[in-house]
Amino acid sequence: MVFGTNHDSFVRDGESYADANYGNYNSVYVKKDAPGYNRKAYIKFDFSALAAAEVASAKLRLYVVNIGTDENRNVRLYGNEDTSWLENTITWNNAPEPTTFICEVPVPASALNTWVEFDVTDYINSQLPDKKVVSFELVIEDVQSSQCHVFFASSEAEEGLRPQLIIKP
Repeated sequence: MVFGTNHDSFVRDGESYADANYGNYNSVYVKKDAPGYNRKAYIKFDFSALAAAEVASAKLRLYVVNIGTDENRNVRLYGNEDTSWLENTITWNNAPEPTTFICEVPVPASALNTWVEFDVTDYINSQLPDKKVVSFELVIEDVQSSQCHVFFASSEAEEGLRPQLIIKP
């Protein structure tokens, strides 16, 4: 089963940007840099059509549409217990805090125009059977650089490139 995101956005720190909303962009952006240049991405999925109380596998798939020139970076994925945020109102100042570290995936510069997959099986199973809306936060925490960023296609991007939650019951 393939589920599309129902909300996605990125947020930016800094005095001039922390209250801005970026929910209508065709990509979500993660970056670790000097204050005012950091970005985190938020992606939410509703998989209430899933009848299973446990899944065999679950993967978050994101398409890389732009990437910095730094050769290596790791993107960390967290789960957020707070799923109440909306893509047209989330900002750096009101974004939910991450509650569960899920995994870290290397995203080299060569990943441009490819899919990146995050194994979220354990996290999805920890939410079932009661919770069928999940919120993910993506960040870069290991390298600080103006060229250590990744843009992933968002729900506003071309249809074949949008974020996917792929679940096998």
